[in-house]
Amino acid sequence: MERLTDNRQNHHGMLTKNPKTKVTIVDLGKRLKLSPRAVSMVLNGGSASSTVRVNQKTRERVERMAKEVGYRPNRGAQMFRTGKHPGLIGMLSLQGFDPVMAERTYFSQLNAEKKELFLLQYLMADLREDRGQRAVDFFLDAGVESVVVFIPLIKRHILRLLEHGISVLSVGAHQPVGVPSYFPNKVEGFATLTRHMIAQGHSRLAFIQNLENPPLTHGAYAEEGFLLAVAEARAQGKSVTAQIRRSSVPIKGFMSPQYPDIHGIQAPGYAAMKEIIASKDIPEGLICLNDTHAQGAIRACVEAGISLPEEIAIAGFGDEPWSSGGLMTLTSVRQPLDELCDMAFTDLSQSLTKKEALPARNIQLPCNLVVRESTKHSRKQ
Repeated sequence: MERLTDNRQNHHGMLTKNPKTKVTIVDLGKRLKLSPRAVSMVLNGGSASSTVRVNQKTRERVERMAKEVGYRPNRGAQMFRTGKHPGLIGMLSLQGFDPVMAERTYFSQLNAEKKELFLLQYLMADLREDRGQRAVDFFLDAGVESVVVFIPLIKRHILRLLEHGISVLSVGAHQPVGVPSYFPNKVEGFATLTRHMIAQGHSRLAFIQNLENPPLTHGAYAEEGFLLAVAEARAQGKSVTAQIRRSSVPIKGFMSPQYPDIHGIQAPGYAAMKEIIASKDIPEGLICLNDTHAQGAIRACVEAGISLPEEIAIAGFGDEPWSSGGLMTLTSVRQPLDELCDMAFTDLSQSLTKKEALPARNIQLPCNLVVRESTKHSRKQ
């Protein structure tokens, strides 16, 4: 019986795995009585201009045998031909200690593995334009096929990736024009959170926001949802007051030099709450930009001897890991990150396999309110 490389045939005439030898497309073609180009068309995607076509039955035969013998594509050769690493996906996110970013990364990795894609992550320390430029340079040099962005990336940088044939999609963070987006409905999420506060009988509300509020960012959607629910309540004849406190505290690494005894990413909420307490204009209900800011605000209240949630009900956003623990369990909003990543990587995988453009989608999925101790006290008569 004919021997193909060092992979021996079994008594049924099939190739068997030999871990010391790599099965090639030529080997598979000989056994299947197909040309190497036909096998490559199935396993490596081939070329859109190729005249070789295979039917579904042949495709299934090739895929079945490739799996049985442990065939692995020669990615180095493919990159030499195309300038890109097949299946290599760039992932752009912001600083590693953000728990929501970490959760997006986790679900992205799980869904990428299901689609046999590989992730190459680039972390930006902040949203400065020059950092975005370096990120784009990094992905171009790495030969990625696509870039998934978790943070705002300016139009010029997005266009540069697209001009080099690298598709771009946004997951969870923002909705850039012209780029497929898979997005939690944050406006409605914050509106739901605010409606919950009002339904509990809290008429004096406050919202802790970032100092800057650029469009198409989490902070912009958050403020829009908060003000939307307040306007609805007023239109219904309810007497609701609302204040917005903007806070920005310098953070270096995990700490803030201004507040060295607390975690740096809690510092903005802590500082803003201290300002509110000092102003004597203390709200009945406080909504924070995220759960971490809310934890900082809770600490400031505890230090000031304010009873929670009897005097102030506090809520965050993101349902971060410590939301169900800490000084008290925190009412928050859960984002559908797993579902969004699943949809995004399914579309991406199909696009790369078929060598077609990503579908022009703008997906918005609802968030879920999670009520815990921090807002359980009600002022309703």
